[in-house]
Amino acid sequence: MDLDTLKYPIGRFSRPEVFTREQHAADVMVLREAPGRLAAALDGLRQEQLATPYREGGWPVKTIVHHLADNNLFAYLRTRLALTEDRPALPSWSPDRFAGLPDLQLPAATSLQLLFPLHQRWTALLEGIPEEGWKKVYLRPGPEQVPWSVEQATALYAWHVRHHTAQILALRQRQGW
Repeated sequence: MDLDTLKYPIGRFSRPEVFTREQHAADVMVLREAPGRLAAALDGLRQEQLATPYREGGWPVKTIVHHLADNNLFAYLRTRLALTEDRPALPSWSPDRFAGLPDLQLPAATSLQLLFPLHQRWTALLEGIPEEGWKKVYLRPGPEQVPWSVEQATALYAWHVRHHTAQILALRQRQGW
């Protein structure tokens, strides 16, 4: 199996050119279901399996779960800031450096438990915004500070949770777990 397939089992993110209400609803549904799908992907894994990288040189399954909690906390806050501020410039963060912090030694279940209420709030927020709210933007971190709309970011985050869950499922399939 080639490296790109191992890294991106559902393919790389492709930002939609046009967004519709149906696209918004589909992305919100992915986010609503994400914690349950992740829990199902983790079901029955032992500690040594959670410590297995999803590919050579990749993060262990446990780190992926903690990463999703970190990322989605940021995503939720970015969404709230985009909806309440005028083009806020958001701070950057390094997932690799976050992965080395001491709280990531906690069980993966800690971050999984966090994702359920987080996604409940996040999807309630997204479902309640008016149509023009989807067009609100924040400035992505970096020297160019590229504007991203709530709808663009939501599509990315929906892909992101599917992407990491698929990495875990692909590992399980390859290992026969």
